[in-house]
Order: sequence, then C-alpha cells, then structure tokens
Amino acid sequence: MVKHFSHRHELCSYQVQEDDEITCSGCELPLDLMMNSATSAYKCTKSKCNFYLHDLCFELPQEIKHKSHPKHPLTLSTPPYEYGEFTCDACGEFGTCFTFHCTHCKYDLHVQCATLPETL
Repeated sequence: MVKHFSHRHELCSYQVQEDDEITCSGCELPLDLMMNSATSAYKCTKSKCNFYLHDLCFELPQEIKHKSHPKHPLTLSTPPYEYGEFTCDACGEFGTCFTFHCTHCKYDLHVQCATLPETL
C-alpha cells in the first residue's frame, strides 16, 4: 500500500481490465485508455471510495517548469479554487482533476496540456 499527496486514504495496485469503465481521478481519462502501456493503476483501499490513478498520473512530478509560464514553477495539485474546478490556460477547458498550478499567478494547466510535446 502507498500514499499519494492528492488522496487521504492509502492506495493499492490495481490491474486494469479491458472492459473497465473507470475514470482516473488524476487526468479524468478512462483507466483502460492506457492498456497498451501494460501498466497497472492504483485504487483506494476503502471499498466505497472511487479514487483511481493511472501509473503515469501517480508518478507525475510534484513540480515542473513549463515554457508557457516561465516566471514561476508549476506545482501539481488538485484544483485549488473554491468550487473544485479550474480553467486550463492552454486549452481553455474546465477541469476538476489534477492541475499544474502557479499560486502566484493563478495559472493552471491540465496534465495532458502540460505534458504535450513542444513540437509535433
């Protein structure tokens, strides 16, 4: 069992099944979306708690420097705002999952937007 900063309960390894209809609490994408990576996920050890994380979301760095916001580092967090959601400053979409956040500037990036390659 392991702990993650974003959740109050302990987590345990979870083997993702192809027909799982479970959403990752970190990125809001289906757990089975990453089936090709042959990794497991993590789930909350409490039976009535539906908290799950992809391996990749579990392993995200706590802090990054991003070219879209060079003034300050961005810290991985749950939405730090009163209503539990944020607007991504890259794509303009709302999010209720993890955000890379600047407390000084109120700048936010979805995990997916923060991890996009700089050039295609």
